[in-house]
Amino acid sequence: MSKVFLINGCFDLIHLGHLDFINSIKQEMNKNDKLVVLLNSDYNISKSKGFNRPIFSENYRKKFLLNLGVDEVILFDDEKAYDLINKIEPDIYYVGYDHSIENARKKLKINIFIKNKTNKYMVSTTKIIKDIKNGHKKLYKWPLWFHWGNSNP
Repeated sequence: MSKVFLINGCFDLIHLGHLDFINSIKQEMNKNDKLVVLLNSDYNISKSKGFNRPIFSENYRKKFLLNLGVDEVILFDDEKAYDLINKIEPDIYYVGYDHSIENARKKLKINIFIKNKTNKYMVSTTKIIKDIKNGHKKLYKWPLWFHWGNSNP
């Protein structure tokens, strides 16, 4: 029986943290499983992060995620995705390194397995934008062992 794996986020300025997050989930999946992304809409991101965000449009971000091998991308406008997660009823819901499993469990009305993923690259879109505005250069050097589709040494 196939399972639905679910993640959500902005995915603006796709970086190694995003790639590692998605690839590590895909490594846990079986062939018939489905990876679904709840993608924050442009309106949602502007509301929560400021008028100058997102950098890339929701359509651009959606196409990018689909090209990374995600099976389905669903746009949402709500500030939090919990109502939509309850409606989808995934088998496994992943929260990012900056979110609490306990907080997610409190807000979900369904009994699902919630996992947390770390960000071994310690990078975020907000940090990248801040560093660019501050004139920093070459802060994000890729490890020599990094290869597309395999983020492990």
